[in-house]
Amino acid sequence: MSQPGWYPDPAGSRGRYRYWNGVSWSAETTANPAGTPAPGPGFADGGARRGHRGWWIAVVALVVTGGLIAWFVTRTSTPTAAREDPNTAAPTVSAWNETSTPTPESSSASTTQPGTARSVDCPVAPTLTLPHAADGRLHGGHLSVEMLPAPWFDDFTGFVDWSVDTSGQLLEIVPGWVSNSAVGGLLTAQGFTNPEQAAYAFLSCYATSSYYQGFTGRTDLTSQAVTIDGHPGWHLRSEVRVVYPADTSITGDVVDVVVVDTGDPSMLSYWEGNATIGDRPVQSEIDQVLASLQVGD
Repeated sequence: MSQPGWYPDPAGSRGRYRYWNGVSWSAETTANPAGTPAPGPGFADGGARRGHRGWWIAVVALVVTGGLIAWFVTRTSTPTAAREDPNTAAPTVSAWNETSTPTPESSSASTTQPGTARSVDCPVAPTLTLPHAADGRLHGGHLSVEMLPAPWFDDFTGFVDWSVDTSGQLLEIVPGWVSNSAVGGLLTAQGFTNPEQAAYAFLSCYATSSYYQGFTGRTDLTSQAVTIDGHPGWHLRSEVRVVYPADTSITGDVVDVVVVDTGDPSMLSYWEGNATIGDRPVQSEIDQVLASLQVGD
């Protein structure tokens, strides 16, 4: 889920960075991550403990946040393209460099084969935060869902830099791999023009972003119009497949994206949730959150 690189030291040393190789932390730290080369192969574990859940929750939060910062810096300094799969919707403005058509409503949509992904530059949204009610629910982009109890913990959902007003929760599954639930907004000025198109565009960027290292393909399971509190929306459920060397029992996630037109002409609103393929308890929690989706700030 997280790419190798220098990240803020999970041990809490201010101003120090420790290297994550995708499996473990280095013993070496640095105050200058940009000018320090990666440690050589086979470096010693810098103190990560698989058996201590609280420690790894902090590590996951730091890695996700650090990865977002590193990815954002890279994208703004040297333009790069995320891999795109052919299941995405046709563009309506130039912000989306896509050429395919929407997957029709079906319970067994097409499958993206490894190696068929194309490149697309996903937009980077400006910072925007809206006021929300303090009612114990997760709010973002004119939508809200119920919050899940511990061991879920509050955290910004990393790697979704094409959304605004985003808030989310994470759940550690194994070290370096998390499930999440998040709500936010998608700006119409950046190419999100209707719920169906936006759901496909969101999932294409999400599946091929740095959030999913080792992405191999996507299978759409559900694609259908929905109504949330009287507002039109679109629900897309897909299996995102990956190769995850740190734990080969993990083959990917079931990802749900619901995009709703709440009547704000400047943005569409979305909820996204994912559970590891085959993880029935977490999938049940994600389904519970989906059922709680409401329109309102």
